[in-house]
Amino acid sequence: MDLSRFGGTVSGLLKLRAEQLGSAPFACSGAESRSYRELNDRSNQVAAALTDLGLERGDCVATMLPNSMEYLDAWFGVARGGHVHVPVNIAYKQDHVEWVLGLAKARAIVIDRCFTPVLEGILGRLTNLEHVIVVESEAASPSSTARLESLGRPVTHHNWEQLTATASSEFSAPSLSTADVASILFTSGTTGRSKGVVAPHGHHLHMGATTAAVQRLSSKDVLFTVLPLFHGNAQLTTVIAGMIAGASVVISPRFSARTFWDEVRSAGATQFNLLSTMANVLLAAPPSARDREHNVRVMMGAPVPADTLLRFERRFGGHIIEAFGSTELGMIAANPYDDRRPGSFGKVTPRGQIALLDESGAPVPLGEVGEVCYRPNSPHIMCMGYLDNSEASLEAMRGLWWHTGDLAREDGDGYYYFVDRQRDVIRHKGENVSSFEVEQAILALAGVEQAAVLAVPAELSEDEILAVVVPSDGCEIEITPEVVFGQCDRRLPHFMVPRFIHVTKSVPTTETGRVNKALLAGSDLVAQAWDAHGEGLHPTRLDRRRERETSPSESQGQEGEIEQ
Repeated sequence: MDLSRFGGTVSGLLKLRAEQLGSAPFACSGAESRSYRELNDRSNQVAAALTDLGLERGDCVATMLPNSMEYLDAWFGVARGGHVHVPVNIAYKQDHVEWVLGLAKARAIVIDRCFTPVLEGILGRLTNLEHVIVVESEAASPSSTARLESLGRPVTHHNWEQLTATASSEFSAPSLSTADVASILFTSGTTGRSKGVVAPHGHHLHMGATTAAVQRLSSKDVLFTVLPLFHGNAQLTTVIAGMIAGASVVISPRFSARTFWDEVRSAGATQFNLLSTMANVLLAAPPSARDREHNVRVMMGAPVPADTLLRFERRFGGHIIEAFGSTELGMIAANPYDDRRPGSFGKVTPRGQIALLDESGAPVPLGEVGEVCYRPNSPHIMCMGYLDNSEASLEAMRGLWWHTGDLAREDGDGYYYFVDRQRDVIRHKGENVSSFEVEQAILALAGVEQAAVLAVPAELSEDEILAVVVPSDGCEIEITPEVVFGQCDRRLPHFMVPRFIHVTKSVPTTETGRVNKALLAGSDLVAQAWDAHGEGLHPTRLDRRRERETSPSESQGQEGEIEQ
């Protein structure tokens, strides 16, 4: 695929579409909107402002923003200036924010006022961070503002509007290519801390172009998303895919089953991405005479059970395309539009090759289960490896194949079927959760000797998180489930906090002294465990203040919602 026809880079794509489509609407979120030309002009202003601060080509600029037009302005402005975008999950608390900004060596962060408390106390340790650029949201209040000026480290603070308002909309962008780094996208760690995926511009464009081709998107489409822009799903398969198609994009703050279809109708949406949890939640809602009262023709998502897919289409209409991919690789397989096999994640896309390999790296016989491994046919269309982690990069790329850690089988006609995950990762509320990171948060609690975190089935789909905790002998502090829950809530994003906690005197271990999770998983731990939901407890969300201000009726843990 020739990426040069899309401008060659993220910034080049926007410039090309602005020249071609001008005042045509591109994106809206709430009352704010941007035409292609307006977004291009805004990206110039942001790039000029960042350059005026002394940022240079290749410097990392983080964003910690909710779904909004400011997010798009900042993202495309960073790209226009030749900088590297580092999106930060808005659910992250101090430990995770410090890790992400520190590993990326970010020189600046654009952050919503609501989230500035996470910076309090860590700025002094972020030796590369020089500029904190604050977006003043209407939902912010004095209690949601960190007293950053009281910290001793020389970090300059700026107001977003003031900084960008005085910058020129005429900016001479540096010359970049598909091989230049566009983003550092952080994904869950499995045996260590979260890893930074180094993604070139070609990765972003190819992901968007593949998505647009698979779904047959055109300029007549309206893409709708409730997914967070700090993830690759909304960024690449909605925003970039929509831009490549010359379509328009409608961005919602978050998913709510109660308002979802009304938002879809109001947006005039013809497409959206469907998480498996969303499908189950929407199907669980009472049937309505308006279930098919919308313009949606196509939806894209990860594989779901065939009966779920067919029930969803029978009730709501539209056409679901199942696909398979990752942050590192983009979309590597999808069901053909006219020849799909429900329950399969389809055939390999033209961009590369898939092999199912055994533990020795040899292909498995047809029909047998093997690890999904991938190899691109052209350069710069997948990640360049993990940031400052050559060991993990080489391990993933062993044998000249990228090893996904996912297991599948092939049916003989080129269709692949997902079987399981090899990796110790939990899928919870639309996020990949590293059991290692949750365990580390628990082990940081004084008086805890061992901790093991497992996935257990959720009521709707995906996983719930269960933590097994062993207190130290003679511990002076009583380690109760409530204490463990509070520790996790203070240190972890809401989607990583265990719902089930079991405090016990011992756990089975391997010969090397590690917790034997296989034996633990075989026991009925949920029945023995303390249930936070049963106690009326839910994890703290940093963005709840904003949501309470903008949507007073939305409540934490409300039935029929997905907490992104």
